[in-house]
Amino acid sequence: MKQASVMVKLVVFLIVIVVTSSIVLLLVRTGVVDPTGEQQDVLNVDFIPIATGSLSIRSVSLCGSLIEFECLETEEFSVGQKVNVLFLVETDVDAGRVLLIRSYTVKDSAGNVVFASSGNNNVVFEETSEKSVELIGFSDSFTPGGVGEFVLEAIVENPILGKKVSASKRFVIG
Repeated sequence: MKQASVMVKLVVFLIVIVVTSSIVLLLVRTGVVDPTGEQQDVLNVDFIPIATGSLSIRSVSLCGSLIEFECLETEEFSVGQKVNVLFLVETDVDAGRVLLIRSYTVKDSAGNVVFASSGNNNVVFEETSEKSVELIGFSDSFTPGGVGEFVLEAIVENPILGKKVSASKRFVIG
């Protein structure tokens, strides 16, 4: 009886070995497992996307004159004078792609929004790059109404990295 029990265990063990070997051979034959040692993702899917990389606004400049990204910087403007804005943004490149969405708001000294770029006024920058980090410049201009102290808040988003940053700059009309 004891010998029969040992024989049954041995047969079950051999069957488990044969089934396991068959499964491994099937996985190798279908290409899921590579016997050369090179690893590949079985599903090739990121279940939890992890935002890696950085995004920063290096500078926001208010310019009395802006010609080809050459800025004559000032913080005081006359009534009716055009305010030129220069944004320098640094972002990491992800899989050879850069995608930035830039918008801004202008608020008066009471905190009321007097101008907001939105919808079609948002600037979308999309490009391919072989670099690991890109420095990108945006420029725009507007003519604010009224006099007093204002705050420009620049907002830049990189949807590929899942990052959003903002920076603000004070200026005076008067």
